[in-house]
Amino acid sequence: MALVLFDIGGSYVAVSSDADKIYLMLGWEISDFTDNDGAYSYMVISSKGLHILRYLQSNLEIHKFEHHCHILDTTVTSSQQALDYMRLLIGHTELCYPIVNHYAAIEEVGFIREVRLSSIIINAQTVSVCIDNGELVELVKNHEWNFSHIGLTLLSNLSDIIQEQVLFMVDLIQVKAQTLKKQRVQNTSLYELFVHKKHSSPHDTMVFIKVENQYITFDDDAIKISSLINNVLLYECNVFGLRGRTVALLSILHFNTAKKDNNCIVIESPIDIPLYMIGLKESFLNKKCNAEIVFSDVVVRKQKGGDYIISANYNGINLPETPIMTTIGGYYHNLPMCEEKKAILFSLVHHTYDHLICNCISENL
Repeated sequence: MALVLFDIGGSYVAVSSDADKIYLMLGWEISDFTDNDGAYSYMVISSKGLHILRYLQSNLEIHKFEHHCHILDTTVTSSQQALDYMRLLIGHTELCYPIVNHYAAIEEVGFIREVRLSSIIINAQTVSVCIDNGELVELVKNHEWNFSHIGLTLLSNLSDIIQEQVLFMVDLIQVKAQTLKKQRVQNTSLYELFVHKKHSSPHDTMVFIKVENQYITFDDDAIKISSLINNVLLYECNVFGLRGRTVALLSILHFNTAKKDNNCIVIESPIDIPLYMIGLKESFLNKKCNAEIVFSDVVVRKQKGGDYIISANYNGINLPETPIMTTIGGYYHNLPMCEEKKAILFSLVHHTYDHLICNCISENL
């Protein structure tokens, strides 16, 4: 039996048993309405949802609905369809898509928890959201959607991001190499603008580039400002060359705070691009460390095989050598002595050994 959709101009509607079939097949959220004859279920289908149905359902009928109607789409359903569309395109690869400046309020028992949406991880089987740059929440596995309170909250909060950024996300799936190269070229031009202004300014002046209604700065200026102002996060930036990879992102409020006690120069971005196209990925430098633990003799070494290890001493005890990511180890080794290099070493040693030291202290209490 054919699956029937009604074309209402720009989107489509499945009604009653047809809406129920799609729900059972794909798990997309269903809505309902009532009239004098009773209650009916329905589902609004976007163009991306239609693409999926055509791929999965060979027997599909579409009828033009001639009468004017206003049917409210749900943010959850549209988010599900867009995510499933990208899962269909992605094949055997995976997209880890960074998110900047988006927060969600999640009701817990007795309190409301505000979380930061850090990235969306999409592959053919699952979609997950990374919150607070560490915790993964799975939104869907195959066609089993997470309709818990946190799952629905995250899906709803993703709707604005997806609506605005889906075309760029699709480009990262379909033409990844070209899209990343274009991103790297534009980001490098922003960094070169920063460097040029930095070299022509007094040593203690911090340089910022305004992108949309946010401010970005690079290298040691980024490290400095993140240490001076609470809640200023550090990001990794896709650029050509060695420097320019560490970026701090400031809101207007953060920037106004910064310029009260610091010499600051602002340059308007000459490139008219939305912030999300810069592709800022949350840095591991944001992860919290136990600053009360003090290490000595901290060394990052490259082994013969090309891997990197870190070693350190705590209270006269040599801690076990531990592998670190090659990309981070290589970047650290190539940096000149600077505040960024010090921050990376501090973060690496604490992320590697804090848990070990805390466990030892707890066992000895």
